[in-house]
Amino acid sequence: MAHSLAVHNAKRHKWGFPPLSKPALFTEVEVIDRIEQAGAIIVPLTGDAAVAGVRDQVLLLGPAIRKKDVKTGAADSAWIRSVIEHHGCGTEDLILVTGDQQAVEKTCAALEVDVPRIAKHLGEVQHLLNESSAATAEQTEKYQKLAQQYFTGPDFTGSDLIDLLGLSRREWWDVDLGLDYGTGWELQQKYVTPGTLDVISEVQLDNWSGSTSETVRMTVAVEEQYARQDQWGDLPEFRVFCYEGWVEGRLTISPTLIVA
Repeated sequence: MAHSLAVHNAKRHKWGFPPLSKPALFTEVEVIDRIEQAGAIIVPLTGDAAVAGVRDQVLLLGPAIRKKDVKTGAADSAWIRSVIEHHGCGTEDLILVTGDQQAVEKTCAALEVDVPRIAKHLGEVQHLLNESSAATAEQTEKYQKLAQQYFTGPDFTGSDLIDLLGLSRREWWDVDLGLDYGTGWELQQKYVTPGTLDVISEVQLDNWSGSTSETVRMTVAVEEQYARQDQWGDLPEFRVFCYEGWVEGRLTISPTLIVA
């Protein structure tokens, strides 16, 4: 959180706003209380669901799998069972927000119930509830212009992109550079140059807020500089790697933004 706050305050300084102080941390009780005040229900884990989840993991049933010789899946089985049991009205009018569709399908198969509708993220819930619709040609044009204006304008730099994505590890790109990191190679600098931006599917309009959103993809050029020394701190070696990549994510634009 400290890193995120520092990055945000750096942006605020750039825009001429005073920095924000570090917020107080919420306790577990306060978090639960706020959730309940918002009208949400925290579904309890029932004893039957817990036992069934452990059984699925031990016997490798339902969503259970084996990862590196370790059996897992009890938690997935248990929460899905608890939600369906708590709902108590079948699964036809149930929407689950989860990225693990396979776990839901396998658990529902074990329970012999129909698979409910699944949203990968909260943005998809609007679509499933028919609270979003395809943007008009004018709204789509405005969305594309604003996205291009922000991400490919002169004020948006590779450093901004790194801050936006929270890049701190080479593994984010999952690129095998052929270096043996056990021999002392360390990343010294990373430079990311933003490239072209493409809207890769249909722009959606949120009928409640008026915002438009869709998945966008940006090509980037990456340069990584590595260095190492021998055990006495001598004989420095350097390596520079340049390659192309891309970043992809869902971009939502508020209706209050105006195209200049």
